[in-house]
Amino acid sequence: MGKTTTRDRRRNNRKYAQMHVSIWDDDDYLERSSGAQWLYKLLFSHPSLTWCGAMDWRPGKLAAKASDMTKELIIRHAAELEAHHYIIIDQDTEEVIVRSFVRNDGLLKSPNMGVAVSSAIRDVGSNILRGVIVNELHRLMEDQIEDVEGDTEKIWGAWKHLEPIMSRERIVPNEVPWLAPEHAPSAPMEHHTEAPDTARTWGSTTDDEPPF
Repeated sequence: MGKTTTRDRRRNNRKYAQMHVSIWDDDDYLERSSGAQWLYKLLFSHPSLTWCGAMDWRPGKLAAKASDMTKELIIRHAAELEAHHYIIIDQDTEEVIVRSFVRNDGLLKSPNMGVAVSSAIRDVGSNILRGVIVNELHRLMEDQIEDVEGDTEKIWGAWKHLEPIMSRERIVPNEVPWLAPEHAPSAPMEHHTEAPDTARTWGSTTDDEPPF
């Protein structure tokens, strides 16, 4: 994603983030540590987060958002969130995505937002992160089609701008190389931690992903 330009700031221009209050009824989220929960809320509401839920991964800069936070703690909390698929970090491109952002922020209820989301996805440098976002978009579309009982004309306004994006490869979290149980590295915490024992196998559906 690189350096944020004035044009980027205008395009992202998010004044608020819509976080569902039902997050406090979600058992998986309630099992996360207070530090991981804080980091998730920070990333979800961060002004640099783009319309597709992506931003540059700068743990040192994020640590400056609280007086008692450190870069090392940010990395530790991020590892917890990533192990449970709340976020995914590509260390090579130095980007992070809030996996379910495009589904939970209510963006695509507005026809004009299809253009903004499509443009934001094209700015993501990581092919893997783009694939995960595309997978979330497919999940969202399936949910919206069900909500309108198959009358796709009611939702086509936003989705028509995403048609080229939707044809790209879908990647579920356990197909991300560093998150797959078979390929979980024994690397230090500042890279990626081993996926939990409860992680699903490759190629499984995303129905049991955390909703947030």
